[in-house]
Amino acid sequence: MSDTTVDRANQTGNYDFDPCVEINQGEASSGIRASFDGLLQDAPGCSTSIVNGLSQQLIHQMNLILPDALVSFDELDVELEDAAFPFLQPLAKQGLQQAIQERGIKMSINSAYRTIAQQLLLYRWGIDCGYPVVALPGQSNHQSGLALDVADPDGWQPFLEHHGWRRLGDFDPPHFDYVGEGTQDLRDTAMLALQKLWNKNHPNETIDENGGYGPQTEDALYRSPAMGFEIAA
Repeated sequence: MSDTTVDRANQTGNYDFDPCVEINQGEASSGIRASFDGLLQDAPGCSTSIVNGLSQQLIHQMNLILPDALVSFDELDVELEDAAFPFLQPLAKQGLQQAIQERGIKMSINSAYRTIAQQLLLYRWGIDCGYPVVALPGQSNHQSGLALDVADPDGWQPFLEHHGWRRLGDFDPPHFDYVGEGTQDLRDTAMLALQKLWNKNHPNETIDENGGYGPQTEDALYRSPAMGFEIAA
């Protein structure tokens, strides 16, 4: 079975937008915090923090494919929710750092980089967790390494916009996208990371390493362990 890439036509800014308010509320109110020792297809909702093990492997594998594709901003003056991974593209981090330094207070972040494993869970849980519209893995702007959901968006807006970030608006009040130059589309890299990890662990059931999201990759993602693969870099 050949894998194919999802159709990316007719998308605002080349990405689909998720309802971040509902997702952030669902993540925060979920009683599940520990990692889930099972496959993504069986993971209970509604917090994607239960797939942190696999998500960390995916981020590391992406940086092996494309060095410094994502860099940590954990050392900045930020407070992170359980499911928020402190990773952005380098220029986006620079803009974030400048905004925090200019305002001079700690920033509370509900969501930043969201891995394709997290996105698959949100897509699968959907309405059952109060997420009415969720993009396919690889299609959300949170897979770009150029997106943030922050507490106190009104207070942060002038500082973030002064340093290359743009607020999405009334459609999604806490959401900001970095719109400065010099960034790159990481969706194919995110898919390729999963494909490489899967093939390392399933030499007799390999899938195409083409960076596309189709039946092969989706099936492999559903059957991936939430706590991470046994063989990983």
